[in-house]
Amino acid sequence: MFYKLELNYDKQSRGTEGIQCLPDRRGHNIDELYNFLIYKNEKYSNIGKQIPFDFELGVILKPKAILTDFLLLGHLRTSFGLLLSESAYSIIKKHKIPPYQKYEVKIKNNESKYYWIYFFRLVECIDFSKTYYVNNGKFRYHDESTFIDVRKSYDIKLRQIEKEFPFNNPEKQNAIIDLDNSTDAKKNHLKDNWNSISYDLACFKYDTNIFISDSLRNELIESSLTGFEIEAIHENDTKIHLTDLQSV
Repeated sequence: MFYKLELNYDKQSRGTEGIQCLPDRRGHNIDELYNFLIYKNEKYSNIGKQIPFDFELGVILKPKAILTDFLLLGHLRTSFGLLLSESAYSIIKKHKIPPYQKYEVKIKNNESKYYWIYFFRLVECIDFSKTYYVNNGKFRYHDESTFIDVRKSYDIKLRQIEKEFPFNNPEKQNAIIDLDNSTDAKKNHLKDNWNSISYDLACFKYDTNIFISDSLRNELIESSLTGFEIEAIHENDTKIHLTDLQSV
């Protein structure tokens, strides 16, 4: 059974509304990190890939922000990684989790030790062929490589549709729907027995959530860690087919 790991947005717990801290843009290669993950990440295909360069991540706390064990970091939200205290990291690393990169984070004017954990989001377990058929897309793909090719060709295909149908009509709308269904699948299906490694923490490419097992959930609840919430998963919460996710 999996649950959704969320950050706590309660102002009383975190000391501030919204984010608790922001990356210090003066850090070494931070602009390159932003380009890799955000600005030059075409169709977000880099998310979950190994970051191929070194960088220095420092953060600046907002006024009145409380240092919780799970910190809400602006710009680099949980869809990219988790900003954790040493205590939180020590619990998570004991469990079966996907490969990741760990970066020590310097908090301005504070000596507390924190880490930014960037998970390699799971993609080998996504069944792209099944995803294609279920979403009824016109442009076929059977693996991640062909899926990315279709996503990258979105603008070209959209211009072709605009040229073929210069006026709005049902045929044009159906062609655009077919294109959208192909390039931004509403639900990604997982392969049978996808969790053969028995992950306690799972996060998937082309989805923004972090899921945790009963085992990790129970240990987090029993801990004194702060700044997180654990919720049941509902079908509309994720682009991963819920039945596939829970079929372990």
